[in-house]
Amino acid sequence: MVYGFANSDKSKVLFADSDGNFFIENVKNDSLTLTVSYIGYTTKTITINPKDYNDDVLKIDLSPSPFEFKEIVITDTFPDMVINEDSIIYNAKFYTEGTEFKLREVLKKTPGFEVTREDEILYKGEKVNELLVEREKFFYGGTKLGVAYLPANVVSKIEVIEKYNAINALKGSGTGDRLAVNIHLDKTKNKFVFGDALVMGNWAARHRFNANTFYYSPKTRINSILDYSNSLDRYSGSVNLFRIFGFTPEFLDPIRNKSDKVDLIPSLLDLRNINDKKSLFGIIHLVQKVNDNFNINVIASHINNDETINSNSYRKYYELNTEELSLYNKSQMTQLIFYDVEMVYNPKDNGNYFAYNLNFSKLPNKINQNSQYFIQDMDYRHNLMTKDKDIAHYHDLKWIKKWNAKWSHISNLKWNEKSEKTAKHWDILGDQIPGFYTFAEDSLTAIQNQTILYKNFYLLNQLDYQINANDKLTVFHRLDYSQHKGSSTDQYSNQNTSTVEDYQTLFNSAINLHNLYNIYALRWDRRNRKYALTLGLEAHHSHQNIPINKTQNQFDLRPHFKFTKTIESIGEINLQYYFNQSAPLGIWYWDSTYLQDFNRLSIGNNNLKINTEDNFQFKLKRSSTRKGNSFSLTTRYSIIHNPLVFEYNYVNQLFTSRPINSNKNSEQLSTFIHFQKKFNPDWTMRSVFYFIYSKYHSTTFNNFIQRYLLAPRASVFYNSENFEGEIGYNLILNTIPNLSEKTEWIKSHDLFSNVKVFLGEKFLWYSDVNFDISQSNNSKQNYFLWNTTLQYGLSAKHKFELSCFNILDNRNLIENYFNAQFYSTNTYKLFPRYFALQYVITF
Repeated sequence: MVYGFANSDKSKVLFADSDGNFFIENVKNDSLTLTVSYIGYTTKTITINPKDYNDDVLKIDLSPSPFEFKEIVITDTFPDMVINEDSIIYNAKFYTEGTEFKLREVLKKTPGFEVTREDEILYKGEKVNELLVEREKFFYGGTKLGVAYLPANVVSKIEVIEKYNAINALKGSGTGDRLAVNIHLDKTKNKFVFGDALVMGNWAARHRFNANTFYYSPKTRINSILDYSNSLDRYSGSVNLFRIFGFTPEFLDPIRNKSDKVDLIPSLLDLRNINDKKSLFGIIHLVQKVNDNFNINVIASHINNDETINSNSYRKYYELNTEELSLYNKSQMTQLIFYDVEMVYNPKDNGNYFAYNLNFSKLPNKINQNSQYFIQDMDYRHNLMTKDKDIAHYHDLKWIKKWNAKWSHISNLKWNEKSEKTAKHWDILGDQIPGFYTFAEDSLTAIQNQTILYKNFYLLNQLDYQINANDKLTVFHRLDYSQHKGSSTDQYSNQNTSTVEDYQTLFNSAINLHNLYNIYALRWDRRNRKYALTLGLEAHHSHQNIPINKTQNQFDLRPHFKFTKTIESIGEINLQYYFNQSAPLGIWYWDSTYLQDFNRLSIGNNNLKINTEDNFQFKLKRSSTRKGNSFSLTTRYSIIHNPLVFEYNYVNQLFTSRPINSNKNSEQLSTFIHFQKKFNPDWTMRSVFYFIYSKYHSTTFNNFIQRYLLAPRASVFYNSENFEGEIGYNLILNTIPNLSEKTEWIKSHDLFSNVKVFLGEKFLWYSDVNFDISQSNNSKQNYFLWNTTLQYGLSAKHKFELSCFNILDNRNLIENYFNAQFYSTNTYKLFPRYFALQYVITF
């Protein structure tokens, strides 16, 4: 709807909610002109005077259009807008003033759009999944990259596509459809360079340089990032790689996500508390459009990290009534070499789609760690030197064919191979040495060489038959094959000798596991305006070959059910049941014993069974697009059959752990609630509530252990033209697995706030404050962070920033091990304070 007052030459655009309701607030007592249009109905224009109406509600009836049309063009005094069959196009020039710097400012001024603090795009309250430029994906960055960096002066029009599908062969099938925004470029500015660069220095001799450079043209897109950081803390040196890669759901897999490729992001965003860190990171991303049907994507990256960590670790084994304290400092050097090549053939007219992806990585790692252990009444000291070398390559081949309006086919083939080589060297000094070492001396050297080869093969074939506009029949088969093969050799010697012949072999262990997993399924899907229903039958079959001439098979026949219905007074309701089979990790099938640490042994188990899991899920979602309010509740209940647990022992100064299957089922119940209330355009409240209940069996005491996790979180946002702020509180209550009568709770209170104030056109001040207290029966920790920055803008492109950073981190980071049935706490102590001067140029 478009409306305007008689004494104003400006018009405004409003969108109806799902029930066709418009809401106009702060109505003046002037004549008001309303123009209402909807696809398939005749546009209606009326003029009213609000003072002539006693009722606050005005009903407008539209008549069906007597003709069919493919698009509507609204011009004249109204904002330029084109409504197509599957999209709406806005003329960006009409809503902007020419002073906007980036796409973020353009979207904020366009009707129906919102941009969050995290640079996510919302259209009519719904999150936008894809950002396109001229109908092509904008690098790999989802929406964040374009919002933050794309220049405003190159934007001509903004197109909203409700059911965008990147694969032309799947268009109209409903598979992989996403909400997308497509940017039409100014035809005179279709080739441009943009990005930013940052230089930071401070009085603590900490420095950083970062440059993000982008080149865009219709056929070639290049993105490069270079980052050097000599950082004291985990906050100042991280690179936001999600802006580059984003994520794409593996919608081709009808059961669950399946990805064996190297995941680059966790390797680079591993945020740990450290005392000193140097990192050099470089990446280049090339997208080349060969022709209208064929694209090539290439990523190359090189990373070097050199860091030092000081930490304390405390472990309490409740089942063994044993405590352990370790104090250590560690220096670690990591190097990652990474390549990724993707070739895509995606024609628009012949119903075919082909894609091939090659991924290669090499990850050498060196660690030097000095530790001191206190176990009961014993004291150990040791130096550990570790060298790791991982090499992996991954292949992914997809073929999608739409034969005609009824039949379509999906094939997906993946295979990968990964080699891990690890060498560990312990120099040990202690008042007592575990009994499995035969030397009488109180010092010795232990070494371990371990090599593991992983091979995986995956094949999916799916056939779809579109019965009619609402019903679809699907048949698919999925095959997973994996092989884990390796050896571990543990030796030891008196510290006074370095001759290889003087080392005695302690353990030799091997693994050679073959696992084959098949799923056969038949599904029927019905989707209409009233509900969506999926009914299916699935056959799951697992076959394992284990050394010593042993095999095991498991066959399960299960239904598959999913039902979604929207009830006006309640919201959208989703009910679902699904089933999984999963084999334990291959490394737990070692045929013998191997060193886990100098005083710990791991014992393999060739009798491990295949796990199965029944999952029941209920979801309720309700939202009001007009008011910006939303509510969602998700509850999931899982039953794990033959769950994997561990048997622990501590005898003669020796820890041992052995994986086994419990004959008692494990259970987990989880609930997630999200609520958002928008009081007015400036004030918004968000709250989140987690609840997790877990129940699993202790084999040592033949008893069940129950765990609870409660995590409510609430925050209030204020967002106006010159001020943005947030204040919130987070509470975590977590029980420790305890076999005693009294349950021990861990309590964590977190108070956080941030504020951003625009002080005129040149100055910007923003600050973050975070205060956290965690406590249990045995410990109390505190954490305080204060970071404030004053920014002076020389122009839209050039900025100076003066930052003050202060962090007090004196806490025990409490880690809970679900299967291990014990907990450990790691203590970090950091007290960095510094001022930094930073220069940023954006282009």
